[in-house]
Amino acid sequence: MCHQCASSSERDGHKIVQVRRSTYHEVLKMNEAQALLDVTDVQPYVINAAKVLFLRPRPQPRPPKGIVMPSRCLVDGRQLMDNGTLYCSIRCGIKQCALHWLWCVSLLRHRWSTACR
Repeated sequence: MCHQCASSSERDGHKIVQVRRSTYHEVLKMNEAQALLDVTDVQPYVINAAKVLFLRPRPQPRPPKGIVMPSRCLVDGRQLMDNGTLYCSIRCGIKQCALHWLWCVSLLRHRWSTACR
């Protein structure tokens, strides 16, 4: 919820997304994030039998040994497990969007911009 919605009693129709912690990193459940964003290009991970998306990039101090992953994050170069994904986190997807906002206006759906009016 944005700070304006939190201070107002008029929250009807607003979506609430729960940010969860997983090994000291913030995640969103994939189905909750899909209600607000187009996250098709973000790498999902399975944690406790739930598909989640990391909000911020996780550090990757050195490349994994032996196995070469099929693709890399376009923003920070982190190795990704799925060939069809472009970003390791929601932040990387939004950062790329900010750099090329005309190219990826479709990343943010109309619902996101109207959620806090």
